[in-house]
Amino acid sequence: MENRRISGQSGERLVEPPLTAEHESRIGGLTRDVLHCLERYRPDRFTLFLTALAVLSAALVLLRGANYGVGLQVDSASYISVARNLAAGKGFVEWNAAEYKEAPPLFPLTLAFAGLFGLDAVEAAGYVNAAAFGLTVLATTMWLRRRVRSRFLVVWAGCVCALAPPLTYFAAEAMTEALFILFVTLSLFALDRFLESGKALPFYLGASCAALASASRYPGIVLAAAAAPLLLLRSGAALPARARNAAVFAGAAAAPICLWLLRNFLVGIPLIDLNH
Repeated sequence: MENRRISGQSGERLVEPPLTAEHESRIGGLTRDVLHCLERYRPDRFTLFLTALAVLSAALVLLRGANYGVGLQVDSASYISVARNLAAGKGFVEWNAAEYKEAPPLFPLTLAFAGLFGLDAVEAAGYVNAAAFGLTVLATTMWLRRRVRSRFLVVWAGCVCALAPPLTYFAAEAMTEALFILFVTLSLFALDRFLESGKALPFYLGASCAALASASRYPGIVLAAAAAPLLLLRSGAALPARARNAAVFAGAAAAPICLWLLRNFLVGIPLIDLNH
């Protein structure tokens, strides 16, 4: 089917030929496929309820800091000053001109990225941690929904997470824990999906979240040691495939910390701050 050229007073132009029955059939089939996908992945009412619970959890954290802002600790000064220096192009430097070593770099990098949208690091920390907390509540309830039949227990667990003092405390502070807890939860959720289904997508999602967890806090390296035995002992796969999966997951979890320790070595500071 080719376009035809016609001439007129306004000059030569292209005219598209009418669609044939074959093309109309293909377009109709594609439309049906798209509608089927939308219907398949359309959230049900309970999923929407759990999402609303997660949004409410994040909103409560923001409401907690509405009057006085996000909570600040001694370590918060390091994270915020580094984020501001990163946004200014000065690198991983703290307020006292010392090289940053308190934790891996993800949290200050996230705050610095928020600065591109006009947010100061202190303000950004409140939004980032509130969002991380809400997503943690959502991931927890969605995970339990797959494992627990009782919807009441799923909602009860979601409310416990939303009101748990340790979780709400760290979500309301300019600290690294909220992001760390989120990525650990997502990594374990995806790992559970992979062990159940054997599909590649949850495996790579789990490995990516494990890398982000270790890029948030040094204890994230534990995910490598925790996941490797589970992947090696997974049934239904050959030993070489299981060993490869364990190596990839462990490598992803360990890589950010190894690169950060290498950076610390190159700039001449202690490889790791044992207080963090």
